[in-house]
Amino acid sequence: MNVLLVTRKFPPPNDLGAVATLLWEVSNGLVDRGVNVVVLAGPHRGADIEEPRKGLRIVRFKASRAGVNRSIPSALRKAEMGADVIHLHDVLPMGLPLLWRLSRNPAPRFWTWHNLAPLCRNSFLWPPCSLCRGDAIPGRSGLCYLDREPDCKNCFPKGIKGRIGHGRFLISSKVILTLAKRFNLIVPSRAAKRVLQGAVGEPVRVIPNATVPPPLVMSHREANPVEVVFGGRIVPEKGLDLLVDSLRGVDVQLTSYGLGRTEYCQRLAQRAREAGVNYIQKRWVAYEKLHALLSSADLCAVPSRGFETFGMIALDAESAGLPLVLSRSGGLTEVAADGKNALYFDREDCEGLALAIDSLARDPKRRAKYSRISRKIVQTRFPVSRHVDLLLKAYESKGDQP
Repeated sequence: MNVLLVTRKFPPPNDLGAVATLLWEVSNGLVDRGVNVVVLAGPHRGADIEEPRKGLRIVRFKASRAGVNRSIPSALRKAEMGADVIHLHDVLPMGLPLLWRLSRNPAPRFWTWHNLAPLCRNSFLWPPCSLCRGDAIPGRSGLCYLDREPDCKNCFPKGIKGRIGHGRFLISSKVILTLAKRFNLIVPSRAAKRVLQGAVGEPVRVIPNATVPPPLVMSHREANPVEVVFGGRIVPEKGLDLLVDSLRGVDVQLTSYGLGRTEYCQRLAQRAREAGVNYIQKRWVAYEKLHALLSSADLCAVPSRGFETFGMIALDAESAGLPLVLSRSGGLTEVAADGKNALYFDREDCEGLALAIDSLARDPKRRAKYSRISRKIVQTRFPVSRHVDLLLKAYESKGDQP
């Protein structure tokens, strides 16, 4: 079988980015099972793979600020020849010409949506629905809690003006949803399935994301203060400001790893100082170092107020053996087990978040128990081998739903 994998980023295995690293592991897993994989990807900012393994070939195209990249068709012609299966991974910002061309290929076509936020968020021209909070993001119309109101016609506009994408890469939402019907759609969680299936009106397959647990000996500290770690993009949707507010008067140290706008990060740091929160802000690290940093902490908090399609940072924290404190946001509810290795709270419930963190911070035995269960959950429910097996089953069925 020959598979064409199309993605924005395809790094060497030590690059940052949970989804990008997942694709690296999955492509190697497919090659291990005798599948020939050709990857069509954008440029890589670091040192590229000099000698890809047999059965894996990488074709790169040049970046374009305009979103319509003339190098994509020539690169695609090289990669598209002889493909038995075409599989897209979050290629929305690559531009409409690529999506249009791939949608007309006669081979079975799959499209994995790792991120539904561009569709679930009223961040461009969409008016807010009844559950949107207009004050959630300054300068935008608000956040849409689509998993609570899956039939909101404002959030999935049919016939009204809408745009999805990032920065300059804005594409009509009506066009995207029309093209999506030409693909076999895959999402990583049941919550995302309800959202996307309601919007497109076509069957959607669920294949959970996966990770490789690091071979670490966990030694969680019992010294004070307890360290709470946050990882990911530092943007309002991720709720780091909510986490800072919840830690007023709680004796813990908060460490964040991530990137964000300088002004927003400075406002967060100032907010933490005014609240008396012990807060350390660090830049994102290479993915190979992430698990070591996570395992040195005591617990991980993911306080997302926006819709999470899956929540890879929660899965990474689980694989490092951390107890979790998670908001009830989309796919986050499917990553962990409430009361067994995680405590959940309602989105934007600052008091519930504070109580969950405080209860775990005061109970080292409970944290140790949650830690052991976290590793077990990753090993049994989210191994890469299971993800690859489900993909192969989908490929062999040529997109027919089970």
